[in-house]
Amino acid sequence: MTRPIGPALAAAAALLLAAGAPALADTVVLRDGRVLTGRVIEQGDKIYIEVRDLGGTIVSRQDVLRIETAEGTVRPAVVQDELHLRDGRIVRGDVRVSPDGTEVIVGLGDRGEVRVPRSAVGVIRWRDGRADAGEVAGMDEHARRLNETIDRRVRELAHGTDVERLEARRELLALGGFSRAYLETVAQREPDALRPILRDLDRLEAIRKVLPSKAEEALPRLGERLVSPEASERESALRSVVMEVPEQVGPLLLHVIKIDEAPRVRAYCVSQLAALRRYEELAEVLRLPDGPLRLTAAFALGDAGILAGVPILIEALRLSDPEIRAVAIQKLTEYTGQHFGYRAQGSQEDRDRAVARWNQWWNENGKDIVRQSLITQIPGLGLTTAEESDRARALWDEANRLIGSTLPRGRGAAEAAPSAEERQRKLDRAQDLLRQALDLDASLSGARMTRAVLLYEELGRPRDAERQLNLIVSRAEHDSKSNPDSAKKYANFHLGTIALREGSFERATVRFTQALQYDPQFLEGLVALGDTHLGVALSAVEAGGAPTVEGRKEALQAARRAFGDALAAIERQEAELRGVTRDLMAEAPDTLAEGQVVQAVSKSLNELKRRKAEVHFRIGRACAALMEDEAALAAYRAASTLVPDDETYREALRAWTPRPPEPAPARPASAPGPGAAPR
Repeated sequence: MTRPIGPALAAAAALLLAAGAPALADTVVLRDGRVLTGRVIEQGDKIYIEVRDLGGTIVSRQDVLRIETAEGTVRPAVVQDELHLRDGRIVRGDVRVSPDGTEVIVGLGDRGEVRVPRSAVGVIRWRDGRADAGEVAGMDEHARRLNETIDRRVRELAHGTDVERLEARRELLALGGFSRAYLETVAQREPDALRPILRDLDRLEAIRKVLPSKAEEALPRLGERLVSPEASERESALRSVVMEVPEQVGPLLLHVIKIDEAPRVRAYCVSQLAALRRYEELAEVLRLPDGPLRLTAAFALGDAGILAGVPILIEALRLSDPEIRAVAIQKLTEYTGQHFGYRAQGSQEDRDRAVARWNQWWNENGKDIVRQSLITQIPGLGLTTAEESDRARALWDEANRLIGSTLPRGRGAAEAAPSAEERQRKLDRAQDLLRQALDLDASLSGARMTRAVLLYEELGRPRDAERQLNLIVSRAEHDSKSNPDSAKKYANFHLGTIALREGSFERATVRFTQALQYDPQFLEGLVALGDTHLGVALSAVEAGGAPTVEGRKEALQAARRAFGDALAAIERQEAELRGVTRDLMAEAPDTLAEGQVVQAVSKSLNELKRRKAEVHFRIGRACAALMEDEAALAAYRAASTLVPDDETYREALRAWTPRPPEPAPARPASAPGPGAAPR
């Protein structure tokens, strides 16, 4: 920032600028557009501009765009230190050496700082003209201490006990790039001891290029474990990374597949790429020369529905191992529906003929099959054409019309309700149309949701419905035609509904909770979550189990909280709808559309009243189970008041309404004692 120099000096400077620059004056151009002329005197981070004998002004070097000297040269405003790295890069800024002497730090102002190992530095050129070699710049005492530590650890590595060698390896790997340059010098004395360490340092440097920084920060000794001589330790380290950052681990797993010598480690990486749906990296594995690894990747892709590895499986039909041949033909048949008479135990001649038929069929159809599998499994690739997308939507619309025609008709409907056989035929046809639509455009989450609900609500196929709903959850981000959060909300809700109907309360709780994470005011989800907690509390009792009193109480209280949240959501919706009605009715509706809106709002309010009664009734059940009689009575009374013609609510209200005490029977008159006078 510019430091004020007083009104008189500022006026004089302005006059000088207006009159023209004095002879042999420097010119300073500021970033805000001002131009100052005078003799420039460097003062580190500040620049002093002397204006004749009137004094001067001080400006921050960061505010200066350039300086034009009196001699006619132009120099950059910000003079900085320069760090020349061994790989040819140059970093400019405020250079300093770390207190322990192991790093050179370059301050970049508002952009933070860069830290590099001293071993990576070639030359430091200071802003005052000095130059130092990176290895000796800064705090030499710390550098000597570092080298002494390396010497000691190298001696232990070469001649120490097993424990000392382990600790020496651990520390040298932890030093990483800081020790590399000096280790190369020491390796001339101890080549056998240091050759493995230098190799591991190279491996570690390559791994760190694909290792998520978050994992390295969170997991201690991760680098050392990833280059451990023990395959089990390397696999364990990879498991930790997968658990820590599953969304970022694909490049690391592919790198390990390419460089690790242990089959078990490579197989683990392939399995994780498949589990994490990292299809791009799996496709890279298909191109590697390792036959067993390619076969594993082909199986993993095929099991995920992507048939890019089918040629490798066809190739496996020629292998000498009959067990591999048997698995290959089993998977090929499962993936493609084809067999071509291949028998793993058949003669060589029969197998060759069958393989020839396989190759011919794949050459004719393989490209389309792979494309369709990619469209189905990875809709975000954009392989669906506009024509296919339009056709898919038309099929979806046709399926919706068929489903709508099976719904119960109101009174006076012109068309009679279909028979049971006709209804089933229409629903089966709708399901087939939805399948065709999704084959054309797998990104239609709405069509997939319709199909899933149809499968479990009408066709009795809950497992097929779950597969469709899980696909929606995993692929919602690829659907540009709908809101991903909304798609995942409803998919989780339906998965929870299936689980609740099957009495799997734990699974249902997880799914309903996930649905509510996308929309905390989701009325259906809140009610369903309350029903799940209520089921946890009541089902064990009805089944004759022996839950703990405290566990049952917690479930009932959780149910009551969920139902209370549902009531609050209903009341918010009612307030919004009444606001719409109030605005429209402030003046009589002018158009037919406005009148229809009023009618629709009125209908929605009536539906909310019915839902409100249902929720009050559920609260009554929870309170009754908690033996809170007054709260149960209040809830049942609220439900019956909202929907007075519902017999269930009336019966609950009658059962929980206290009855007046019956009058005590009259006591008989006492018989008179002997000798008593009669009344």
